[in-house]
Amino acid sequence: MESPRGASPFGNRDFRLLFAGSTISAIGDQFTLVALPWLVLQLTGDPAQLGLVLAVMALPRAAFMLLGGAIVDRMSPRRVLLTARTANALLTGVLAALVLAGSIQMGMVYGLAFAIGLCTAFAYPAGGSILPQLVAPAQLHAANGLIMGMRQLSMLIGPALAGLLVTAGTGMGTGAARSAAAHGTGEPPNVVP
Repeated sequence: MESPRGASPFGNRDFRLLFAGSTISAIGDQFTLVALPWLVLQLTGDPAQLGLVLAVMALPRAAFMLLGGAIVDRMSPRRVLLTARTANALLTGVLAALVLAGSIQMGMVYGLAFAIGLCTAFAYPAGGSILPQLVAPAQLHAANGLIMGMRQLSMLIGPALAGLLVTAGTGMGTGAARSAAAHGTGEPPNVVP
């Protein structure tokens, strides 16, 4: 805790690093909430498949969150947070690479969704417990407010960025998803262009 009592939490290097990393992660999480459903609908055209993918992502988060909390209590929250968020970023990168290569298939989407959900089961408790370790007690309310405000703002920025990319057809282009769907099922998905 580098900052004197009453100073801005941004005077603390560790808080600045946490805030920057959490901002990128939160925007990425919100981006995924738009991009992943769009991908599933492009691949299958089936809303039931979309619901199943979202359930596959939510189940490990719900099932392992208590275990994640117990591990955070026994280990360094920083180490758990960095490990979980790094794994999440790698998994999301693999998903993006598969889409861009045109080789994504629904089985891969299910597996990656499960693994991403599992990462969040460890990242959420670690993220919640690390803040009191980084800032002075007098800064805790301000630091928590900044983190919560950033998370709310990410709920606007992430989906907006995803929507722009989906609309523009860049990054996760419609052609790549349709090509992958055609290879995976033998026919194009039943979607309206």
